[in-house]
Amino acid sequence: MAQHDYNIANDSGANVRADINNVLTAIKTLNSGSSTPSSTAPGMSWLDTSDSNTWYWKLRNNADDAWIFVGALDVATDVFQPMIGADELETYLSNNFYTETEADALLDDKVSNTGNETISGIKTFSSFPITPSSAPTTDYQVANKKYVDGNSGISLATANGFDLGVGQTWQDVTASRSNNVTYTNTTGRPILVSIIVTGSPSTDIRVVLEVDGSEVSSSTGGDAGSLTRRATVTAVIPNGSTYRIGNILITAGTIIWNELR
Repeated sequence: MAQHDYNIANDSGANVRADINNVLTAIKTLNSGSSTPSSTAPGMSWLDTSDSNTWYWKLRNNADDAWIFVGALDVATDVFQPMIGADELETYLSNNFYTETEADALLDDKVSNTGNETISGIKTFSSFPITPSSAPTTDYQVANKKYVDGNSGISLATANGFDLGVGQTWQDVTASRSNNVTYTNTTGRPILVSIIVTGSPSTDIRVVLEVDGSEVSSSTGGDAGSLTRRATVTAVIPNGSTYRIGNILITAGTIIWNELR
């Protein structure tokens, strides 16, 4: 591995011979080295050995102002990957040695991938990738943040705020509730209704809770001996739904009406 300035200086015969041999060695090893040769010319070869894992064969362009990649050599396996196009080289580098960003940085000019690619394995991004500004049109296409925000309707934090029990408390609404009267949940979110009917040991108790006209919960107070009889009904009332207790049978007793709202 050697490089040379390709200038044979006037000197003694032995020194000139050594200088010529150095030139031939540089030519024979494709001007290999970890840095750009000091003297370049159109069509010149350079084996870039700056990476210990992969060597890159490059040719000087016609204008003598940039290097053109010819291919990459895996030092450990001696496998040479010729560059058919910029996409192939960057794919080879990113799949075998570097991240896509690092592979792109190894190319002197930015690579623009215009063809379809299939990339296997797990890829970890150090920053958020930029997606097209257009909206997705088919299944499994990536949706960008702007599209998601614009079509979500409400944020996740707002949605969580509608969960039953979040920011709600149990409230005794017995004084404002009556049997066989229909009420509507207008809170903007679900509520939980719990109604307890109690009576003396000799009291017959039956209570039915209806939501939107359908029976969803019923209970009957059985024989409790000398203990107070009780029947309990409970249900979740969706926002906008109606609810009431009907078909209640109680000869003597108390209604306790609580709502989580």
